[in-house]
Amino acid sequence: MCGPAVVPIAAAVSAVAGVASAVNQAKQAKKADKRAAQANETAKKNAADALQQQEREINRKNAKKPNVAAILSTNKQATQNQTLLSGPQGVDPGSLQLGTNTLLGQ
Repeated sequence: MCGPAVVPIAAAVSAVAGVASAVNQAKQAKKADKRAAQANETAKKNAADALQQQEREINRKNAKKPNVAAILSTNKQATQNQTLLSGPQGVDPGSLQLGTNTLLGQ
């Protein structure tokens, strides 16, 4: 059988093997956590990209289009002297005379 010195050596070898196994499991757990974190980041990025694409599709479908017929109709009804500043009454041709005295020139 085994001598008295063999039992403590076997216990020490068993303890070292247990510690090595625990360290190995800790390293594997750390790697697994890192892979899970990377997968989570990838999933978040993919979800954000999908949401952005969905919003683009909604905006494309709901895009406002100008009513060209109404704009053309309004332009045909306008007078020639009308501007955005003068309004529908236009500009009085008498006020366009050059060479008259105005308060601005004095």
